[in-house]
Amino acid sequence: MKAILLTFLLFYIGTRAGRMFFAFFKIRVGVGIETIIYETGTGMWLLSLLPLAAGALGHCDSSALLTLIFAAAAVCLSFHIIELFQRKHKQIFPARPTAKSGAKDRRSPAWSYFAVAFILLLVAVNIIRSFVPPSMFDSLSYHLAVPKIYLQTGKIEFIPTLLYSNFSLTAQMLYMPAVAANAVETAALTHTVFGVMTAAATFLWTRKRFGYQTALLASAIFYLNPIVGNQSPMALVDLFTAFYGGCAALLIIGDNDNSFESFSRIALGSLFAGIAVSVKWSCYPVVLICGAWWLADSCIKSRKSKTPFPTIGRIIIVAALFACPNIPYLIKNLVFTGNPVWPVFGGRDMDIESASMIMSGIAGFHGLGPRDITHFLRLPYDVLVNEWAFGSPISPVFICFLPLYVISRKHAAASSMLAYSAIFVLFWFFLISPSLRFLLPVIPLLSIVVAITVRNLESRSLSLLCSGVLAFHLFYGASMNFFGGSGLISEIPFLKGSVSQSEYLHNHPAPLGYSQLQWVNENAEENDIVLLGEIFLFGYYLDKPYFWGHPVFQARYKYREMNDSDDLYNALKKDGITLIIFRRGVNDLYVDEPDIPFLDHKARRIWGDFLREKTCVEFEGTVVRILDNPPQTRMCKVSQ
Repeated sequence: MKAILLTFLLFYIGTRAGRMFFAFFKIRVGVGIETIIYETGTGMWLLSLLPLAAGALGHCDSSALLTLIFAAAAVCLSFHIIELFQRKHKQIFPARPTAKSGAKDRRSPAWSYFAVAFILLLVAVNIIRSFVPPSMFDSLSYHLAVPKIYLQTGKIEFIPTLLYSNFSLTAQMLYMPAVAANAVETAALTHTVFGVMTAAATFLWTRKRFGYQTALLASAIFYLNPIVGNQSPMALVDLFTAFYGGCAALLIIGDNDNSFESFSRIALGSLFAGIAVSVKWSCYPVVLICGAWWLADSCIKSRKSKTPFPTIGRIIIVAALFACPNIPYLIKNLVFTGNPVWPVFGGRDMDIESASMIMSGIAGFHGLGPRDITHFLRLPYDVLVNEWAFGSPISPVFICFLPLYVISRKHAAASSMLAYSAIFVLFWFFLISPSLRFLLPVIPLLSIVVAITVRNLESRSLSLLCSGVLAFHLFYGASMNFFGGSGLISEIPFLKGSVSQSEYLHNHPAPLGYSQLQWVNENAEENDIVLLGEIFLFGYYLDKPYFWGHPVFQARYKYREMNDSDDLYNALKKDGITLIIFRRGVNDLYVDEPDIPFLDHKARRIWGDFLREKTCVEFEGTVVRILDNPPQTRMCKVSQ
């Protein structure tokens, strides 16, 4: 209940803040619910600035942050009451117009009721699954862990052994109240709501131009996509990028006639594109493509209709809105590391060679390998074999409809969205770490293109074929929420209360290392500082101060520059580290070259010497203590 109330409070603040923002700048975009969705998206970004400011000022402990949240809610409620009073007695605020369908559909067919039922069922399932303890790598290693570290220290600071903490943090700032209130479910619920908002924005944008049935089909294709269903109930950030990146494209690549209302759409789309990058740097193609698209479109239309090309003032405004959401994070990195885009070009605690090694290590960790035209041509095969076959924009669900689009009735908006998506995929493959989640900003657009294509097919046989393919896609996507690797069926024991959080996480199939973290929380000494020695150890569940010592995600411990175990010992002692956690036992660690991934031959030998000569075992061979005066017996006194 606490998580639901906190989620409601955050979105209430976001909606009211967005409405005040729209009123102050006289932004007119959409009507009715569409406007409310855009206001909420804007307001949630504004809300994320509150914990960011508190952390920058060094007043970011849990009680102070929650006080700020309740104060913001009180301010929003006060303005809400004033607005209602003015509407009732002075009638200075006219009623909002309601949206009208751009194309009239006949009576809804039977399939539309099934689509609505599927969507509502999936929304309910995702809300329920949001109450399952987080167990996903990204959530536990930085989306939730970074806010927890900031709250523990009471300020936003440089975390040298967690390079992800120096990326964009808008979504993590929205997760800070959840961590502060010990209601982590709020983070997953917030992510779930953004998925619903994206589906709603897709529906409303399409309904205004193509009618109810096309809009419903587009939103169903999006929301019942397996990747969307898999990501929704997790404390991730990818549905934030789907909302902000998708809405930015819909607002900018639509009609642009240089009118005030048209420029309002462009301005809001620019802000949303900037917010998308402030959530995840992999969204920078949204900014590049949208900016170039607007300028090119304006140039073409100004020549055809002799309308004036955007003035320098408008261009500066759009550029500022692109940049504004990212400026705080660029300044933060510049102050902390000397490099606004750390670690790409090195900086504090990292030279260019180390940065190159780490970035290539991340590429290896994600299994990327070389990216050239040969790999691009075999990409559909790789996706079919290794990834969610029906969950990406380069899957059969989308690809099989592209030839049909050529023979169906074309529409300029659909052509624009298709071209935009194709350019984005090229950026994604050649310049971004090609995880399929990073393509979520274009899935709403391609869902609309598919819906338009199917609705415009004149051949009955093709329509039946497409209907069958889409029906399978929707059923497959919905079933993954129930029967997938982390679907509802596997989570029912916890939701029913038959197993505790500790039991659920201890027996989780993902390599969480939860038992080791739990032991340290219960048995470590007051002044212990912990080093996480492997990738699959997630700091969120650790209550002690810790460092992440794995070379892929940090640059502080340059193992390749060490000569022997003494260098490693001195580096760890300099940071006050007393305990090291692994997931492997004594037989795997206390050998000449322990099997620690992403270390070269020399570094493994140094670690092997260090573990044998300068540590003792605290817990089942997976938690070791650094000795103050080595050598000593392998078993610590606590364990004997």
